[in-house]
Amino acid sequence: MPSIRAKIEGNVRVRPEHPALIDEHHRLSYTQLHTVTDRLAATFRQSGIGPERVVAVDVTRKLEAAVALIAALKAGGVYLPLQSGAPRDWKSFVVADSGADLIFRGTGVEAFPSQVNRLDWRWPDDMPGTTTGAENAENAADTVDSQAACVVYTSGTTGRPKGVCLTAGPLSEHLDAIIAGFGLRQEDRCLQFSPVNADTAIEQVLSVLALGATVVFCDETMSVAQMLRLFEREQVTVAHLSTGYWHIIANSLEWRQWPVLALRKVMVGGDRMSPRAVQLWQEKTAVPVVNAYGPTETVITPNVHNVTAIDPDLGVPIGDVVGQRSLHVLDEALQPVPAGQTGELFLGGLVARGYVGRPGLTAAAFLPDPFSTKPGARLYRTGDLVRRGRDGNLYFIGRADNQTKIRGLRVELAEVDAVLAHHPRVRECAVVAREDRPGDRRLVAYVVAGHEDLTEAELSAHLRSKLPDHMVPSIYCFMPELPLTANSKIDRNALRGERYQPSKALR
Repeated sequence: MPSIRAKIEGNVRVRPEHPALIDEHHRLSYTQLHTVTDRLAATFRQSGIGPERVVAVDVTRKLEAAVALIAALKAGGVYLPLQSGAPRDWKSFVVADSGADLIFRGTGVEAFPSQVNRLDWRWPDDMPGTTTGAENAENAADTVDSQAACVVYTSGTTGRPKGVCLTAGPLSEHLDAIIAGFGLRQEDRCLQFSPVNADTAIEQVLSVLALGATVVFCDETMSVAQMLRLFEREQVTVAHLSTGYWHIIANSLEWRQWPVLALRKVMVGGDRMSPRAVQLWQEKTAVPVVNAYGPTETVITPNVHNVTAIDPDLGVPIGDVVGQRSLHVLDEALQPVPAGQTGELFLGGLVARGYVGRPGLTAAAFLPDPFSTKPGARLYRTGDLVRRGRDGNLYFIGRADNQTKIRGLRVELAEVDAVLAHHPRVRECAVVAREDRPGDRRLVAYVVAGHEDLTEAELSAHLRSKLPDHMVPSIYCFMPELPLTANSKIDRNALRGERYQPSKALR
């Protein structure tokens, strides 16, 4: 299989002047992208970057991150994106923990304490033209499939951050699978939404460039109006959005008319899709929406589903695997569960190498695959509970570790979430267990209402008609919006904190 570098460089030959990367500062053709990344790759190599050598990329501009990503791959090194705006101590820890050999610092980024050599980069005022033969020759070596290509760290909001190492072969294979799974076309102009440190940012950039299409970068803090203007100005045809941001757009359709755009498809991922948002989207637009699911450990996005119908009890399916992957729903004894029963999701075929410097954690999460005849095949234990619905589709139920006990009875919080989300006048919701007084653990529902006259009594009656009493929240907090993490997921840790005590929450 061709390497990622070879796929991208193939487009330099056949589509040299076609736009590759676009943001508010630069518009790079494939030829210009090739020139800039070759030059940066040469600089990386001079700084010691090569096989299994990590370059930590600290940038705020997404286009700069994309250039550094491709340059790192061309140099045969390992790309490690740092979280933009993260605390200096967090960055210092990640650089040290990963064993990074170089820090690449982008435009306008402040330095942080580290003993690692730093390379500051400034973009030329005039974008260069073609590369020289010498530059091409220096950067022509392909990587081996088993060689590390990228390391992605968790956000580190709780516990010690861990770095997931993706290797070149599975990542290249995944790009082909995701191009087919998302139905991308060479003429597409694809919005890249994810923060630079997210695994999906790597996927969104590399899949588009491997195909020969165009990446359009955006600021994920844009208002809906600003985003729609960007769609129109840049003629975006495919948008990759976080679930949280897509909810904001979909919910705005209660009062906003959907404009006439070139947009032909939207990919959504990162959190559970709201049934109400799906309903609004399908009523107000004719744009197909795809639900994408997957942890970094399974090479970013193993599952996709073209959303059509919604199960009244289970919500929106997470889909089945793309590419050469396997999927298993297993019980605690690692035996397959019958259709219709809940089990833990295990994924095989394309998986990460493991966690950087944490062999014990790697061994616990990546298990020998008993269902495969391929030597050395492994399964990744996702920790996600799933179920096959009556329609045969796979549905996310919740986290295996997101359980609590109320009055001695086990409660799966995601199950309460799912039932509450199906109320026709609930826009978004999250149910958490709080113990603000010792020994007094209660379920609290945080709700973004679609109508001002929605009441606690109405929601309680809805839940009691479908759930046992111990699973019905005792407190309902109506919020204008729910807090989100840096990756635009509902921040449940924040909801469990002091700021969102029920006595402080406002309607």
